Amino acid sequence: MRKIKVLYIIPSFGTGGAERLLVDILENIDRSIFQPFAISLYPPQGGPYEKEISAKNLPVMFLRKRKGPDLGTVLDIHRVIRLFKPDVVHTHLYALYYTILPMLINQVPVRIHTVHSKPLYEVPLPGKIIHWFAFRFGKVLPVSVAKIIDREVRSIYGKKLKTKVIYCGINSAKFIQRPIQQPFKRSNSVVILHIGSFIPVKNHKLLIEAFSNVEKLIPQTFLWLVGDGAERPKIEEMVKSKQLMGKVRFLGIRSDIPNILAQADIFVLCSNSEAFPVSILEAMASGLPVIATAVGGVPEAVIDGETGILVPPNNPEALSKAMLKLTTNPTLRQQMGMNARQRAISLFDINQTVREYERLYIEELDKVVKKSTRG
Repeated sequence: MRKIKVLYIIPSFGTGGAERLLVDILENIDRSIFQPFAISLYPPQGGPYEKEISAKNLPVMFLRKRKGPDLGTVLDIHRVIRLFKPDVVHTHLYALYYTILPMLINQVPVRIHTVHSKPLYEVPLPGKIIHWFAFRFGKVLPVSVAKIIDREVRSIYGKKLKTKVIYCGINSAKFIQRPIQQPFKRSNSVVILHIGSFIPVKNHKLLIEAFSNVEKLIPQTFLWLVGDGAERPKIEEMVKSKQLMGKVRFLGIRSDIPNILAQADIFVLCSNSEAFPVSILEAMASGLPVIATAVGGVPEAVIDGETGILVPPNNPEALSKAMLKLTTNPTLRQQMGMNARQRAISLFDINQTVREYERLYIEELDKVVKKSTRG
């Protein structure tokens, strides 16, 4: 039996949730049924996911896209599709811009696009026009990473649009471990961990404000910040101005996230906007209670009062209160952490996500075959 060829296209393999999902799909897809291949529009930048791709010998090709609009990328994708002859093309993020025309020209049977972020902000207006055409007339099936994202997709692109929801998954086995080493944590301390790029939407400023209030009351509390970005210098200055240099650690971009999570006691995410953040799922699988703003698909992952605490966005008082509640109550932390781990393993494991995508590919291909047979 001929294997089903699936071509994945993504702008790059940076350190985001979409990139993590694709690496996991490439690693876990059933190779007895599927033949996967992936394209990165941009050349490698030396990031941790690219190193993982190389170490695991995953089937990925890196193109040479230039910054800004690049019509040459459309031609490159056309050549790859013509040579690979995929049964399914599955795009992520703004890769659909460059892929819709080659898919149409080459008459790709099944066309899928995963919507990883709020569709209002996923792409600018020209991109929305392309996505509207792709979803309405280009036979591209939008798959959302959360139910709220699915509702917004239909609100923007058409209420009668055919859509699908498949939650992002994580390799939960990586996070069910104790730390190999604890180079940062002090004994008897409580570590609050945040993972995310230093960009305005992540609202690190709010986090520092809230943590400052907590640290005054609970001096043995520490805040670890994993990630990097343009806002980092401003946050570093804010930390200095509040005299928190010894209490806030900037850990940068890390390749040992499971070990960092295993050393933490509480995970926090106080973004102004989110879709369905993978970092929360990883924290839950690590057995951490989660404090998060109730935005986007976060309430679909975190059950308030059971696996963590949800707070309104842009509310330093509510965030401080939640952090104090868990910092001062180890029993509650442990119970919520256990609940979080169980929920992550049962609902958000990568194997479940990959199996759902596999079923979707097969179902959509069957529809195409049946339609061509009737025709």
